[in-house]
Amino acid sequence: MKIHQEQIDIERVGVQTENSFTIKTSAAAFDILSAGLYTDPIAAIIRELSCNAYDSHVAANKVDTPFQIHLPNSLEPFLSIRDFGIGLSDDDVLHLYTTYFESTKTDSNDFIGARGLGSKSPFSYSKSYEVISRFDGVVRSYHMFINEHGIPDVVKMYTNPTSDENGLEVKIGIDPSDFSQVLNKTAATLKHFTVKPTIVGALHFEFDKLPTNTIDGDDWMAYDSSTSHYNTKFTVVQGNVQYKVNMNQMRDDLTNDELSFFNHMHMVGYFNIGDLDTAANREEIRYDPQTKKVLVKFIRRVLKEITSIVIDRCGNYDTYWEACAELDKLSSNIFGHKSALYSIIQAADITNPMLARYVDQQGLVQIPKMLKRHSIYTYQMNRSWTKKVYSRERTVKEFEPTSSTVILLNDVKSGGVARMIAYGKDHPEVSRFMLITSFDWIFSEADKIDTPNHADYPQVEYDEIVEAMGHPKVHSLSELCPRIKKEKVPRTFKAFSYSHMDWIGYHRRVVWKKFDVDIDSGGIFFVLKHGSSIFAIHDKKEKSIHWETDSTESNIKHLAKLVNHTLGEDKYNHHDVRGVSISTYNKIKNDPNWINAFEVIKDGLYQVADQITTIHRTNASIGCFGVINSIKNTDCRDELKKLLKTSTFKNVTAEAVADWNVIGFDAAYYSFCSKMHNQLNINTTNVDVKPYFTYNDFEKYSMFPILETLPTEGPDFSKVVDYITLMDEQK
Repeated sequence: MKIHQEQIDIERVGVQTENSFTIKTSAAAFDILSAGLYTDPIAAIIRELSCNAYDSHVAANKVDTPFQIHLPNSLEPFLSIRDFGIGLSDDDVLHLYTTYFESTKTDSNDFIGARGLGSKSPFSYSKSYEVISRFDGVVRSYHMFINEHGIPDVVKMYTNPTSDENGLEVKIGIDPSDFSQVLNKTAATLKHFTVKPTIVGALHFEFDKLPTNTIDGDDWMAYDSSTSHYNTKFTVVQGNVQYKVNMNQMRDDLTNDELSFFNHMHMVGYFNIGDLDTAANREEIRYDPQTKKVLVKFIRRVLKEITSIVIDRCGNYDTYWEACAELDKLSSNIFGHKSALYSIIQAADITNPMLARYVDQQGLVQIPKMLKRHSIYTYQMNRSWTKKVYSRERTVKEFEPTSSTVILLNDVKSGGVARMIAYGKDHPEVSRFMLITSFDWIFSEADKIDTPNHADYPQVEYDEIVEAMGHPKVHSLSELCPRIKKEKVPRTFKAFSYSHMDWIGYHRRVVWKKFDVDIDSGGIFFVLKHGSSIFAIHDKKEKSIHWETDSTESNIKHLAKLVNHTLGEDKYNHHDVRGVSISTYNKIKNDPNWINAFEVIKDGLYQVADQITTIHRTNASIGCFGVINSIKNTDCRDELKKLLKTSTFKNVTAEAVADWNVIGFDAAYYSFCSKMHNQLNINTTNVDVKPYFTYNDFEKYSMFPILETLPTEGPDFSKVVDYITLMDEQK
């Protein structure tokens, strides 16, 4: 790139001695020109070496050929940028390449580089790097490093013949912690290169996408503000390199309207190499008089072109509503604020009546103040994370037309809101509905005098509304949003299920879990009040059943078992037992899918009363003698049946022996049934739990307390039988 050098005419008068400034070769000077030159070393290396590779291809007439970038990875932890251009001879590398401020590109604007600094940018990140030059059939490797004196140095490592085409490759080792930075900054820094480099060493790499093109000219592009990644809204690109424009530097050269416009709009301007002067580190442009002059000229030309495009676009629409919607899209997405758009339109020679109305009404439409036969409500769809799907308000004032607004004529009797919500979910671009609804108005005689056309008034008023809105396209609600088939919503009620035991102070309490239950699912219910106490409802009276806290879980299991016993099938388990409130009880008490636990306890206990008595009698005998426990064993039962018919032991235990197959050994269940039976006072007498026999019945078997210590299983039980037989024979 040609360097702009201002020519100065100097007249010397009375000069005694003259001497020029020089630069001392020192470690500090080289550190400033290398490590201290760039604020972002990784981005600088990628930008500077890529520009050099591009320039090499221009010199070799290969401008359409991509150069190559190797990105670091765990197997090959280095960044390399290789071109296929003219290459460098051995003398060029040892003298030209290693000389600061030495460049062959200062006489042409075909090249990006000019100052001879970019090739040394790797020193801003690393103390050493490798340069490989392929030139005229020879490949040479050079090691660039900072020597012990802090001065950059170069040594040639090897020279070999090669069949590769000419070109230069620069290779820098990268710390693993910087791998992601190198990848991301490569994607961002080189996104404006007209010919993208070939990327190797990384999978699924993509360059950053250029902004969404909304309005553009030959050398500029205004884009959607939502895609902006820049701190400033105005960016220029020169020689594939992007620069942020600081509009504060242009404050004295532009009008307030021009500054306001470019401060609100996101734009990229493209310039030829040499149009703008840049800083030595190529990180920003220099705001010298020549550069500022070029920028001012560009800004004013773009303003005229944008004005022309905006006016032409609005002229393509037939209605004020459509024009407003288009201008709203432009002002929101591109200009960022309406003030910038107003400044464009107001500054133009407006001949379009819609634009004149837009300026006059400030981009708004106004609803007629007095509506006798219509109402207009606005439904704003809530797209954020909120339970409220929409917000509704009556439209009585002016509002702003947007491309995301849909106007509807209400022609349905019910379900209109549900239709709009469904349509809004399927069309995320719609954020607002305006619903026009007509209603009956009884004209008094005075109204008829004041309104000569009262018979046609509904249509007249509707036409006034549409005209005031700028003639938007009005859809009928039934046409745009078809009727929604109402899905059957499961009926539910709040219920409680046993969760766990917990301590509250010094007392243990039952924790009940509350949840929704499908009313059609069915189950067992009881009325739950006051924590762990159960209140059963019968004959419109509450009957309290206080269960012990520690036994609540087991009692619920026994309740399910009792229901299954009553039904004669294994249908329910403890998960099907629900505690409900009084109000819920009134809803489901007559539902055939639900079983009232109280009714089961009241009616079903009669069926198990005899078994309850039997099991208690048997348990009592077990406690006394420790022998009846063996009756569970089939062999033992068979042995006992062999006893004499006159045997006292056989007679008093006959029922227990016979019923054991039916009863099973589930003392906890029968204990629960007995407790419920007695507590509810179902019949006048409690369940008889007296044992069939007492100690007195077995006075003749005086050795039983001793035999209790003997094993009661298998062959050893024969000793018990022998003893009973012996005592019976002695009778």
